[in-house]
Amino acid sequence: MAVTDHGPSVSDPLAGLRPTGAATGGLGLWVAHQVCAFVSMQHRDGIFTVRLVAGRPHP
Repeated sequence: MAVTDHGPSVSDPLAGLRPTGAATGGLGLWVAHQVCAFVSMQHRDGIFTVRLVAGRPHP
């Protein structure tokens, strides 16, 4: 699955790898990293895309 936004990219290179601690939001990338086997973030030509592969791979 891919999610695309015309906003800026994430400025923190560790975004999603640790919880933000914010009670009002900002945990979406962290949750994605917890439940998805693969998460990639790409910013190109003013478009920010997050690609997700759900689940965990089988051994």
